[in-house]
Amino acid sequence: ITLGPFILCRGEISDRLKNHESIHWEQYKECLIIGFLFLYAMSYIINIFKGQGKAEAYSNIWFEKEAYDNEENLNYLKNRKRYNWISNKV
Repeated sequence: ITLGPFILCRGEISDRLKNHESIHWEQYKECLIIGFLFLYAMSYIINIFKGQGKAEAYSNIWFEKEAYDNEENLNYLKNRKRYNWISNKV
């Protein structure tokens, strides 16, 4: 889990997971931290109201979609366009 600039995990963190959580840190910064937390929760709630189950609603959170889609591309953050998570809102 990413809490601000800190990545917390049990055991050793893989490069893939570190990349996933680093993408979240960029999202945090773009949304001025509080905005990220608010939008993250809102995205989940919207997905629940759309009839998605908990796991599906989580997977479809705007921020998670960007992170999951790009976690294996270890160069993603070097070329990432700012606010790229917005394209996942559709």
